[in-house]
Amino acid sequence: MAKLEIKDWRPRRNTDPSNELLKSYCGTKGGLTFAEAKLPYDPYPNPREIDGVRFPAGVRKLKTWFRDDPEFQRRLSLVRGNHRTVEVIEVAIPLTRGAIGQVVVGAWILEEQGVSARMVLVCQGPPTSFRELLKKHRIEVWSPS
Repeated sequence: MAKLEIKDWRPRRNTDPSNELLKSYCGTKGGLTFAEAKLPYDPYPNPREIDGVRFPAGVRKLKTWFRDDPEFQRRLSLVRGNHRTVEVIEVAIPLTRGAIGQVVVGAWILEEQGVSARMVLVCQGPPTSFRELLKKHRIEVWSPS
């Protein structure tokens, strides 16, 4: 398995456990993940920041999103309407309603643009609460343990 490339990733300050979980998930799953992404056409005055948007790709790369990133825009265009699924990733320490809402709304924004999106919560351990809600809404939970 190829090593995760992180040279273009700037971990968030003061969030080491979240950074490590995101890095672990991306290293395990592969693909190209844009961290701290703001989605185009977010209808809210203060656009949400998604912990990660992962595209299927033949690379293992985690990079920090930046406004008008041509690679992010190109990848969105490529998956729009072609049934390839991207992941909306939220790191949840601990798992909260806010984290669930963030991943649901992030996926909704992409789906409104014709992009098929899967919702993923990255947690330190299996969820003790919200199990039925997560299952009912097909929200995947990933944990390194």
